[in-house]
Amino acid sequence: MGVSGIILSGGKSTRMGRDKGLIKLNGKPMIQHVIDHIEPICDQLLISANDKSYKDFGFPVYHDEIDEIGPAGGILSCFKHSKHEKNIIISCDLPFASTQFIRKLLDLSGDYEITLPMSGTHYQPLCAVYSRQVYPVFEKTVNKGIFSLKSIIKSFRIQVIKPEDIQGYDLSRELRNINSPDDLKKIRQ
Repeated sequence: MGVSGIILSGGKSTRMGRDKGLIKLNGKPMIQHVIDHIEPICDQLLISANDKSYKDFGFPVYHDEIDEIGPAGGILSCFKHSKHEKNIIISCDLPFASTQFIRKLLDLSGDYEITLPMSGTHYQPLCAVYSRQVYPVFEKTVNKGIFSLKSIIKSFRIQVIKPEDIQGYDLSRELRNINSPDDLKKIRQ
């Protein structure tokens, strides 16, 4: 069974003030950490980004076909190019989501349309396994003007992975995202 990896790097990065995926963390761009973690699992890797410099990472880059709708735009654009039933969707600002953790999500995904982890009281739709089957309904929902991922995924058979379901992983670390200069400063310390 093949797997496609879709890295979302097309956001405005308003809280960060500059493109998050290209910010260096431990000597390499944040997106490179994500690539390093998912490339061993994926047969195909796609990047959703509006900045042409992402082509330097050596994978196909697709810009949002519908601008200004958030992560749904990147997911939708890349889904069109996915070759596989299973798709790992991950944001470039999650540099600590390990290969083992993502592989575990994939193993647990079974025949669910979307499998996503929960950290604290929130689930994380930007570090999840999406079935290619969701594409037609996902597209119709976006075309109706519904862009919130939390609203979109309510239409699907989802599996929420709670910390107690996935022993041996610190979900607060695995799912720690870097959204602001403060977050970056704390990580670097």
